[in-house]
Amino acid sequence: MSQSKLPVCLALLRVSRGWNQDQLSTASGVRPASISSYERGKLTPSIKMLHRLTTAMGYTLSALEIAQGFLETLEAQASIRSVERSLRAMAQLDPEPAGAEGGESEIPESVLLSRHREIDHVSIEVGRAATRFTSLFLTLIEPRLGAAGQEGAGREGA
Repeated sequence: MSQSKLPVCLALLRVSRGWNQDQLSTASGVRPASISSYERGKLTPSIKMLHRLTTAMGYTLSALEIAQGFLETLEAQASIRSVERSLRAMAQLDPEPAGAEGGESEIPESVLLSRHREIDHVSIEVGRAATRFTSLFLTLIEPRLGAAGQEGAGREGA
């Protein structure tokens, strides 16, 4: 877990639960000021404290890793958009598309290789992003699905 992303990951898990800091404080027994300091990166919680907070929210510690993956996915999407803008800008710099009148316009091999590498990189990142998002989504809804299943079982037995 990246220490720089830990504060955001804690806040992400809390918000995805639909809680404010006071609700997490009540559930975990941790002072609201401490939770605020953890989420702002002013204090670094111990592993024991992380366990206490994630357990209070109904998650395991691994949810922090999944939240970090989700954040990386968002960063990758921003990177992909940046690459797309760069590719569009490069395409606009090429005034004559290949096969245009006056002979074929050749794009230097180094530019083509660079574009192919960028496309490969973007493809890999999109795949990772989809995997991380799916994993985060399933982890976040799992407690709710389990609770819904228990409620249904309770009604059937009544």
